[in-house]
Amino acid sequence: MPLAGGSSSLCVRMIEQVPQRFRAALAAVVDRLVARDFDSVVARGGIGRWIRPYPATLIALPPQAWDRADAVPISTGGWSVRTPLWTEEEGRSDLTLTATVYESPLLVTNSTFSFFDAPTSLLMGA
Repeated sequence: MPLAGGSSSLCVRMIEQVPQRFRAALAAVVDRLVARDFDSVVARGGIGRWIRPYPATLIALPPQAWDRADAVPISTGGWSVRTPLWTEEEGRSDLTLTATVYESPLLVTNSTFSFFDAPTSLLMGA
């Protein structure tokens, strides 16, 4: 049966684990949020306004964060990524870092922030 617009095919993007080559950059973004260094992630929408009042203390991503994080390739050539965040008080919290990751040059971005000063070695998964 044709879809709207006359197309008879449907492109379904599969949810995948976050690629290894992006994990260090995403962890670096979280580390800066943990340190409350909101300016270093070029906050355009005031990401600090969401984190400052949160009633628990963010911590670095534990290894099990990657078991719960997911990624979907998107049509612009990047990846849509969701990474759950952890706190001292709660363990896994109800906060999630949602971002788009582009590879060349490495760029982690969303409508609130951009993080683009990751070392080139992160591109190689080092």
